[in-house]
Amino acid sequence: MRLVSGNRRDCLDAGMSDILTKPVDRDHLRIVMDAYHSLSIPGHI
Repeated sequence: MRLVSGNRRDCLDAGMSDILTKPVDRDHLRIVMDAYHSLSIPGHI
């Protein structure tokens, strides 16, 4: 089941940074984790 776009917008408007839906897609999880991990390391591209 996918998150309906209106629900996604409500969540982001409420202050969430991103959304992972169930069942978790491992490839999407890796992409999200890599994106946030790179933000936490100074000078990491």
